[in-house]
Amino acid sequence: MRGMVAAFEKKTAELAREKSPEKGLLMLLDRESFFKRLCSHHDIRESEILYPELDRVTTDDEKAYLLGQVTQSFETEAEAMEVT
Repeated sequence: MRGMVAAFEKKTAELAREKSPEKGLLMLLDRESFFKRLCSHHDIRESEILYPELDRVTTDDEKAYLLGQVTQSFETEAEAMEVT
């Protein structure tokens, strides 16, 4: 997913330098629209299937541990990106 976003950013920068970016812009918007639909579909599947099932099969201690791992991973990544 990050690779796709990076490709969108790269293409956007390229289009900014073109004299007639219309065709490329339409292609980029089409790809971004597909990406948005893909993310939405993925989010719905997680919300309706994955998360309820994980909630059913994990203990409270396991949930706390997993949440700690995700939080720690996010904080480490944010520090690497120098985001506050």
